[in-house]
Amino acid sequence: MLTMDDCENRSNGQFGNRTDRNMKTRLIVIGILLLGITARAGTLLQFRTSVGDVQVELYDQDKPGTVQNFLQYVDSGLYQDMFMHRLIQGVVLQGGGFFLRGRETGVYGGLGLLPVLPSITNEFNVGPKLSNVTGTLSMATVPYFTNAIVEYATNIVDSVTNITAVSTNYFVSGGPDSAAAQFFFNLKDNHSAINPGTGQDQGLDFENGGYTVFGHVVGGMSVLDYIGSFVKIAENNNPTNRIVDMKAFHPALADVPMYVAKVSDLLHGVVFMDITRHNVQVSTVFDTQRQIRWNAVNGLTNRVEFTQEFPPVWQTLYADIPATNSPTATVIDPSPEADHRFYRVRVTY
Repeated sequence: MLTMDDCENRSNGQFGNRTDRNMKTRLIVIGILLLGITARAGTLLQFRTSVGDVQVELYDQDKPGTVQNFLQYVDSGLYQDMFMHRLIQGVVLQGGGFFLRGRETGVYGGLGLLPVLPSITNEFNVGPKLSNVTGTLSMATVPYFTNAIVEYATNIVDSVTNITAVSTNYFVSGGPDSAAAQFFFNLKDNHSAINPGTGQDQGLDFENGGYTVFGHVVGGMSVLDYIGSFVKIAENNNPTNRIVDMKAFHPALADVPMYVAKVSDLLHGVVFMDITRHNVQVSTVFDTQRQIRWNAVNGLTNRVEFTQEFPPVWQTLYADIPATNSPTATVIDPSPEADHRFYRVRVTY
């Protein structure tokens, strides 16, 4: 159905090493979600659209290979100018397959296949079995018996940030282990769907080896619901908020969600989705004071904590930093002891 730091690990997350003066240290933002009595903490991402932002927590510990793969695309810039290319109304919203040049200049520069890294092992049955329910983020795969030609990012030196060529084509055989760059949001509960004719379950937890869930929405589900409400052109006469057939560009572009349903105005029509981490940076200001700066989680209250010992005993520096629409937040630790402190930012939801 769906085709295609200076940090030290600790038992409760990742915490940055103590900062030296005039040196920045990147820390992880720790989010906590209560699922029954279970607390999860994973990398927080922000998916930005022109109609609002979506906050997503990844399952770093439960689906490590899938999360690492996804973050490679985010950190390397391979998702730059990516747009959501497939919408099944109210069911799934899919991206990671195509990009559109010219957004920065406003001059259309062409549509292209997104370069991909090698496909990854399906982790649906690795660790906890996480179902494709409403608000989850999953990897798309190529169906069985399908060979797809995709562009392959080559010449990666030291890290994925040093990609120097995206030229080589290779064949990907379909199946559970064919996921690479494409992902989708579940707009409804898709885990189970019994075929009345065969009695088989064709839900996304059972099809093609199971689609790996590697994150979930913690804020901004209304943005996804809004985009998910777009309709096919034949269904009404509204020239906006449509699902448009663009197979003339590529066979996979049969159901493209568009704000403005004009193929002649792609730059303003397609649903661009920019993805960034909620990175935290710590720097020295005024000799010994510390400045803590991070990508704020819009609409949610943030809390800054510190510790001077390990195992960590966290103390509150700022208890309730109000929700903000600003993309970043900054606070100062004025304590003369700041030079010896480790920091974390928590978002409770």
